[in-house]
Order: sequence, then C-alpha cells, then structure tokens
Amino acid sequence: MSILTKSPLVVRDLDILARFGGLLREDRVEVGFTITTPSDELSCCIEPGAPPTSDRLRAIRTCADAGIRVWVFLAPVIPGISDSEERLEAMADLVRASGASSVAFDPLNFYPASVRGLRSALEGTHPDVLTALDRVARHPDPWRDEVRRIADRVARKHPRKTQG
Repeated sequence: MSILTKSPLVVRDLDILARFGGLLREDRVEVGFTITTPSDELSCCIEPGAPPTSDRLRAIRTCADAGIRVWVFLAPVIPGISDSEERLEAMADLVRASGASSVAFDPLNFYPASVRGLRSALEGTHPDVLTALDRVARHPDPWRDEVRRIADRVARKHPRKTQG
C-alpha cells in the first residue's frame, strides 16, 4: 500500500500503517510526501494552504523512525527554483537526511492554468523566477528533457534503500 500526501497528519495513523505493513507479504506500507522547495516561505507562496516543508520533513522523520518506508516526490520541479543539479541534489540530500528512502522528480507541466497560478503566486516577490518561468514556458521540451537527465543523475546517487 502506498500513500502520497503533502500532509504531516499521516503520522496520526502510524500504528495502523505499521500493523498494515506487517500484514502485507509482498511489500511494506509506503508513505510518500510531495515537496516543492526546501523553503517554508517559498512553499507557502507556491502552495497556499499546504503545510510548510519543515512540517513535512518532520513527518518524514517520524514515519521513518516508526519503520515505515518513506519516499519523496519532488514536484513540480520549477524553473528558477528547483531545476539546477545543485538544487535537486540538495533536496535529495535533505530528504534522505530526514529519513526518506528515495526521491522521485517531476518537471512542471506548462499547462496555462499552472503557469498563471505560479506567476500570480510569485509576482512582486520573485521576479527572477518569473523570468526563468517565462523563458522556459516558450519552449518547455528541451528544459523538461534536461531536468529529467539531471534527475536521473541525482537519483542514481540516491538509490532506493530498503528498510529491514
């Protein structure tokens, strides 16, 4: 069984998840957390209403300490925020240090509504990100291909580890 969430409230049910994991023969229960950025300030700007990243990182640690396999979905990878190899590597290091066994990456889909929402959230506070977003939005395929190449390199440095 796998759960993907942004909410640290999943830790309320660790006892149930641990029991469920013990009942499954083929694999253990997994909990995945979506994280967009390590910055609480930027996370709250991009994902209004979602829990801050720091709360999610604490929940990752709590789940991992309880013996639940935890993975992180770094999504979306956003131009000017999280698309460099250094930033993706830093995020992978951060979530692994918090107890995640693996990390997956997903580049931003440039749907008009997504781009409008990001522009609206970042206007006035992050003009450098808007410049990068606008530049990539004109021709997203080469950027997306490059992000996937970078993510593959980072993922190879952070292979999935199994918990005993």
